Amino acid sequence: MVQYEWKGDTGIGAIAGNVWSRSARRKVQSTSRTEDEDVKLGFRVQVKDMGQQAQVDVEWRLGADAILFESLCGKLKSIVQQNHHVDLGSSRQIKSEE
Repeated sequence: MVQYEWKGDTGIGAIAGNVWSRSARRKVQSTSRTEDEDVKLGFRVQVKDMGQQAQVDVEWRLGADAILFESLCGKLKSIVQQNHHVDLGSSRQIKSEE
């Protein structure tokens, strides 16, 4: 399950697990996924246009799997680098315990 919505420069998303890795894509091809899977990670992505550069902030909003969050951040970083040929720093915001 992948759910997301973009409004302006901000996207809100929820996923049921690692859906971007090669092994996850193979698994989807061999089995059918249902839309009622539990959300494992909720996140917000904000893209800030700064003229010649852009800043991408990823905020962890829901879930308890730090490895899944780090994997998502790595995937987003590689997508931005491939599409824009830039070297990005790390800007991540870990959810606060409430």
